[in-house]
Amino acid sequence: PNDPKGKSDVEKLLGYDKLKELAARPDLQRSVPLAKRWLAEMLHWKGYSKAAIARTLRVSHPTVSRYFAGKYAPARD
Repeated sequence: PNDPKGKSDVEKLLGYDKLKELAARPDLQRSVPLAKRWLAEMLHWKGYSKAAIARTLRVSHPTVSRYFAGKYAPARD
């Protein structure tokens, strides 16, 4: 993403110069966050144990416990 090549829809929409500026910003998130906390809550609602949720989401058991304790910020929309 640091050197746009003209192949992406984003570059077509914004243009080479604007996309290059965006790529240079260090404060932007580089990946899309997954909704693991929400998924954990839905799996819990369906009756999954914390251990089963951890295995399903490929996170640790303590991470699942922190999701339910509210120690992670809620997912941003």
